[in-house]
Amino acid sequence: MRKLFALALINLGGCATVGTGATSNRAADYVRLAASSDAYEIESSRLALQRSRDPWVRAHATLMIRDHGYTSAQLASAAAEQGIAVPAGMMPMQAAMMRTLEGSASFDATYRQQQIDVHRQALALHDRYARRGDRPALRGVAAVAVPLERSHLDHLRP
Repeated sequence: MRKLFALALINLGGCATVGTGATSNRAADYVRLAASSDAYEIESSRLALQRSRDPWVRAHATLMIRDHGYTSAQLASAAAEQGIAVPAGMMPMQAAMMRTLEGSASFDATYRQQQIDVHRQALALHDRYARRGDRPALRGVAAVAVPLERSHLDHLRP
């Protein structure tokens, strides 16, 4: 999965990597990566509500849909103010993660591990952009997302 993420970065020219997460100081790259991450979080969590009977998974999925719906709205608003289009759908890495999740025989375990991976990546993305991004309005969005991503990671830890 990490290799897929690295390959997705090749198409984003100018992105740097921090750990296994993608980061960028450029607004268009940040918007594309953050939007894809949110789309994955929402869609994978909708799938979790359909497939899982585990109360923890269902509660986490509900939280992800709510919180990432909020961050998506904030990102879309700030991006529009900056004249940056928010792409619809997911980037190849997140789409591949969805296919893996959809075909998983151990759905709950796969969902949880993917949630940990994607939240680590999103935390690195938002943290870097909040500190070094090129557009103040989007830095504000990223700064709000950082503690949210941290709280989600805390929720995912056993």
